[in-house]
Amino acid sequence: MTDNDRRWADVPHFVQGHQLIQFHDRSAFDYGAPDVPVTELDDADGISSFAAGGVNLETTASSVGYYSRHRPILDIDFEAVLVESSTEGHYHLYLDKLMPWSDYRLLLDVLAKVGIIEQGYADASLDRGYSNVRLPWITKGMMPRVGDDDIDPTQQHYPPINPDSPF
Repeated sequence: MTDNDRRWADVPHFVQGHQLIQFHDRSAFDYGAPDVPVTELDDADGISSFAAGGVNLETTASSVGYYSRHRPILDIDFEAVLVESSTEGHYHLYLDKLMPWSDYRLLLDVLAKVGIIEQGYADASLDRGYSNVRLPWITKGMMPRVGDDDIDPTQQHYPPINPDSPF
């Protein structure tokens, strides 16, 4: 395995075709400074949201706009945890960022509008005044309902907590 193979192994496979960039000033990141598009991993400091598909940003800068395609690649400056859902290929995102309900409503609306979350999930969350996800050890179909006559309250209905869980 080459050094490049080892480095690419730490980058999600779905962004490996994205435009590589070199920061304008490699000693101090400046949000306003222009990045330099590069094609070689050895020259790169970062990877962009631009799904270049083999097109170099340097030659297509004017076309990177309304019709270009992007995958969210975000610099989040607070703790975030991504937990696998019981549905294969689905995840629950926990963000350690308190915000007022007015901002959270906006976040849910925008995430649904751009397809990050399902519109039905956003609508239900907005209707009830909060969003929710299953706890990591709860799978679909195993949740007894309050008031169900066939539930024996002396029996454990949930598996024991996984000691390897990130929680």
